Amino acid sequence: PKPAPAAAPAAAPAAAPPAPAPAGGAQVDADGNAVESGIGGKADNGKTGTVEKVWIIPGCIVCDLCEDTVSDVFHVTETTSVVQLDSRPRWAELSDKIIEAAQGCPVNVIKYELKK
Repeated sequence: PKPAPAAAPAAAPAAAPPAPAPAGGAQVDADGNAVESGIGGKADNGKTGTVEKVWIIPGCIVCDLCEDTVSDVFHVTETTSVVQLDSRPRWAELSDKIIEAAQGCPVNVIKYELKK
C-alpha cells in the first residue's frame, strides 16, 4: 500500500492585532502610552528630583509594591494601581518615595515627570 500523504503544515498563528488606541478622550502621555491613572507627561524615570506629575500606564500586576512604598500616592485595586490625585499637593515632599516606587516596580508601569 502507498503511504498516506503528509499532513499540511499548520498555519502560523496570526500576529496579534496592535493595541487599540485609547478610547475617545483618554489621556496619552508624551511617550505615547495610555494613561490609566494620574497626570501624564514626559517620563523622567531614572532621574531624581522633585516630582511634578505621576501616572500609571497599562500593565500593572497589582503586586502592592507602590502602595506599600507610598500609600499616600498609590492605591492598588483588584486590577491596577491608581494614583490618588488628592495627594498631589504633597508630591514634592513625597518625591523620593514616588521615585523609589517607580524604580522598584517590577513591570515599569509607574511613570513620573520632574519639575523643570
